[in-house]
Amino acid sequence: MLPKTIKCLPVMLAGALGVPGAQASCGSMACEINPAWDIDSLAHDRGLRLDLRYVHARADRLRAGSARIAPPSPSGSGEEIEDRYTRNQTLAVDLDYALNRTWGLALQVPLVRREHAHTLDIVPPEIQQAGYTRLGDIRVGGRYRFMADDHQWGGGLRLGLKLPTGATGLEMAPGEAMEASLQPGTGSTDAILGANLHWSFPNSSWGGFAQLQAQLPVDHRSGYEPGRSIGVDLGLHYPISETVTGLVQFSYLHRARDKGSLADPDGNSGGHATYFSPGLSVEVAPNTHVYGVIQVPISQYVNGEQLTARWVASIGLRLVMD
Repeated sequence: MLPKTIKCLPVMLAGALGVPGAQASCGSMACEINPAWDIDSLAHDRGLRLDLRYVHARADRLRAGSARIAPPSPSGSGEEIEDRYTRNQTLAVDLDYALNRTWGLALQVPLVRREHAHTLDIVPPEIQQAGYTRLGDIRVGGRYRFMADDHQWGGGLRLGLKLPTGATGLEMAPGEAMEASLQPGTGSTDAILGANLHWSFPNSSWGGFAQLQAQLPVDHRSGYEPGRSIGVDLGLHYPISETVTGLVQFSYLHRARDKGSLADPDGNSGGHATYFSPGLSVEVAPNTHVYGVIQVPISQYVNGEQLTARWVASIGLRLVMD
């Protein structure tokens, strides 16, 4: 999730907006779908892999802890009532270049489109809306593969940085700053540490993967430090036909509360959630796949009050070039 609450791309957002007697976040927390879950991608050891992915999520369910709640009724408090939605759309370009069978470089460039609406609790109440399409925070990194000669079993390590390339100074209305959670970027430089395993089951067409990734802010500015996050993924894939592969992925995400003067003063940021994500991949040409995944929450817990999404959809195109 994003600032004043949470952020993590393809789709991790959140934030802090005032409501009578409390603050609520205007985002939703979701795990980033792993687009490379077949053996050819997990054991990628040649040339360039390009992934173009679109992710959509609409956060419109207000939650406190693990319970869904109704927003407060207008009372003339002058605060913002988080009773509308935050719609997040991301178009991400992932480039992964294998220098050799062991080492590789990776780059992710996201284009973020975000729309937010809430009720300003004045007399009479007024609906405020804002939206933009901007470059988000770019990620760069490197990877190391072990057991590189075995495509049936192996793993790797990742080390990277999320850079503060996304804007942080957009306005909700003229003269009114937009919450940190709604900005295209967090304004922080984050270290990204990850490890993964992949395997094929003996005498079976089934394969699997496991992934652990942590994102840790190491430098921040403008009084906002996004919370540390850790995610765990476990997935299985099965070739339904020569060109169609099915995926089942389970994910867990834990996000700490944000810090700093621009973080939500009532601690409405962070939380933890578990997700179930089924999907399909179709080979449309040699080394070219289109895929679709839908992410559905199994359990959700948010700190304070935050808007959450009922589902997150992702579609993409993956191309491997020797």
